[in-house]
Amino acid sequence: MHCEYTITRRPDQHNRSSREVDGVLDAPGTSPVAIEITALETFEGQLLDESRVEKLLSSFHIELASELPAGLSCIIPVHSFLPGFDWIAARTRLATFLRQVASTLVPGASIHDVQGIPFKIKLQYDPRLDVPFRIFRAAPPATQISADLVKSMETALSHKKARLAAYKSNGYGTVTVIDGADSALVSWTEPYRAFLAAEKTIGSEHASDVLFAMTGDHNRIYCMAFKGDSAFRDALNPVNLKFGPEYA
Repeated sequence: MHCEYTITRRPDQHNRSSREVDGVLDAPGTSPVAIEITALETFEGQLLDESRVEKLLSSFHIELASELPAGLSCIIPVHSFLPGFDWIAARTRLATFLRQVASTLVPGASIHDVQGIPFKIKLQYDPRLDVPFRIFRAAPPATQISADLVKSMETALSHKKARLAAYKSNGYGTVTVIDGADSALVSWTEPYRAFLAAEKTIGSEHASDVLFAMTGDHNRIYCMAFKGDSAFRDALNPVNLKFGPEYA
């Protein structure tokens, strides 16, 4: 890709009545590029679940960390925070329970029922770790992640597909950027395998290039090219990641 590309238009902001792309990039002496950025979920409902967890627990575990021993973590299932349940009250019950059991914990893992909370919690305690108390979500089974990743990739490739195809027919380069923020549950290869599977069902002819951006690191963004001309992919991808039709 031309190194002097700059964003010159934001069609999605100027034409909110239609499904426009996120941006148009221009560079001297070359064709403009239409770009669309869309999110990838590692499992179904992940982004909504993360939003609810952030809203209900982000400050909660920080407050408890000063009262609970280092090396203790509480693990809850995904999709625990469903509408219609008083999670503020449940959070108070969980805090009370953790304070009560903290002094009796022994190293290792244990499963607990907490009155008023409709799921079991797992406590993991290692006093050797100088790590403040945290609350984590249990990972879904690997088989679920694999299936849900393909579904989410299909949604990502379908996102504004017709609009990108229209830009491409008018001589634009077209780029789909797939944003994957979950570096804990997937590596680079799982999303690429999901892309290959989704490409067979949805197609990617509307996108000249498909980029995958790993944004889970708050200090930097890592990008790989799942689709594009070989020179572009070779410039962006490490040699050990053989992404492209020539490696099929």
